[in-house]
Amino acid sequence: MDVDNAQRTSPTEPAGARQLVSPRSEATREHIIRAARDAFCTLGYESTTFKEIAARARVSRPTVNYHFANKIALYRTLENDAVTTVLAETIEQSSGQEQAFLAALHAFATKLVSAESENRTRADFLITAVLESARRAELQAVGSTATAALRQHLGDLVTAAMHRGELPAETDLAAMVEFALATLLGMGLCAPTRHRLSTAGSSSSARHRRTPRLSEQPRRRTA
Repeated sequence: MDVDNAQRTSPTEPAGARQLVSPRSEATREHIIRAARDAFCTLGYESTTFKEIAARARVSRPTVNYHFANKIALYRTLENDAVTTVLAETIEQSSGQEQAFLAALHAFATKLVSAESENRTRADFLITAVLESARRAELQAVGSTATAALRQHLGDLVTAAMHRGELPAETDLAAMVEFALATLLGMGLCAPTRHRLSTAGSSSSARHRRTPRLSEQPRRRTA
């Protein structure tokens, strides 16, 4: 089994997730995390299994179980990672800019969904996590750190707009935050969907352009 017994616990890790100190174990864990992030984004929470994640990470199923006791623990690890990296960086980049509410919302969404490389997949997962947490009872039970962090930031944008007089003082803060969240999700859904469709389309075209096997080649007529 491709595991290493050197480990340590961390209060920031979700219950059921092991944090390891061995370089080999940490590398294996990163492979699992990246494979899981891709699987959750493309297949959804319910359809993603440890067997699928193990296949994508090219490790054994017991290895996934060694690092993460259950799917919730793995999912929460991915969610916390997305919040503390791409979301935190996007919020920091947006801070200190004096913009009207809708302009600030648009700029924030644009920065979030245009993240590059590794953070692009984190941003895709962040959007996926918010949507999944709204429709899966087991995810609702543990709460969504992604949804909570987004609501907090959007609430700050709405409050600032109210203080500037751009929005009326009697504005329903909760309702406006939900409006902003729905707008953000709408923008976020378009970018990853276009990316996945273009990737799938290129793969499909490559399959259709394959060279026929010998048995499929048309037979030549003999005189």
